[in-house]
Amino acid sequence: MAKAGKSSTAGKASGKRHAGGRAASGAANGRFAGGGSGVRAQADDDAGFLLAARFCVDDLIDVDAVSKELHLTKAMLAQAAGLSEETLQRFSRASAPKTQARLRDLLGILMRAAPFAGGLVQAFGWYRGQGIPALGDETAEALVRTGRADLVRRYLDTYAAGGYA
Repeated sequence: MAKAGKSSTAGKASGKRHAGGRAASGAANGRFAGGGSGVRAQADDDAGFLLAARFCVDDLIDVDAVSKELHLTKAMLAQAAGLSEETLQRFSRASAPKTQARLRDLLGILMRAAPFAGGLVQAFGWYRGQGIPALGDETAEALVRTGRADLVRRYLDTYAAGGYA
């Protein structure tokens, strides 16, 4: 419990998370801004909005909130995003553009997969352990680590639109 006069970290973040709204998701990322077919644009908008509303503070991914939600350590989260284990331990490294881009890729994929998987934790299990036949039986994690997150996003968008994947 927080002492009088001091608020908890969660209390501070909760007021800021929703402040960014839709503008924070598109502006900070660029990938969720839409484009392409109407179905994909809607999926991009929804994923970006949910991502910003749930995990962004001041246009940055809140690493503590993400690791708590997924029941992971920061080192495990960094590894899943294809970053070194020490990257998320310091704010200066965690807020770097490359780090934030990788975290947005990871979370964007998880937010897209969550409705099919049954939640974020289950989506993370799929992300790490299930090979995608249409993408050479590589896992989503392997594809994100090698900079091919756009393939996974397109796969999930096609699946959401009812396409056979």
